[in-house]
Amino acid sequence: MKLKNCPLRNELKKGLLNYERDNNVSPLSLIESLVEEHLYKKGYLSIVQSDEIVPFPTQLNNPPIKNVFLRENGKYQVMKFINGRKQNFMSGTYEEAKEVASFLKRNGWDLKYSTSRTKLRGQKQIDYLFEEMEKEKEL
Repeated sequence: MKLKNCPLRNELKKGLLNYERDNNVSPLSLIESLVEEHLYKKGYLSIVQSDEIVPFPTQLNNPPIKNVFLRENGKYQVMKFINGRKQNFMSGTYEEAKEVASFLKRNGWDLKYSTSRTKLRGQKQIDYLFEEMEKEKEL
């Protein structure tokens, strides 16, 4: 028996097959259950409400932030659905996204900061948002 190309010892294989026969539970589901339990105990998985973000090992050092999503390229995107439309605000590092999300929340997710309104992209958008945050601090 193999689990995704991972060979199992004969006695383990025999024990799993006997367990399957006696309990009518597939060995794969048993192994998945045990692995999930192990990952939960080690902190790699968490049990949360269905509308919350579940952290995975790549994100353990960066706790989830509402309206911030990790993209495949490793950048964090700050976006929110407003009036049924997806509004993007920036894409950058975790720390940048964290600060921008906090700033936008304080300002009621004002659309004047969205990329569709500013027509800025990349670092120019990030610089614009941080300039706006500095203006807010001065007040």
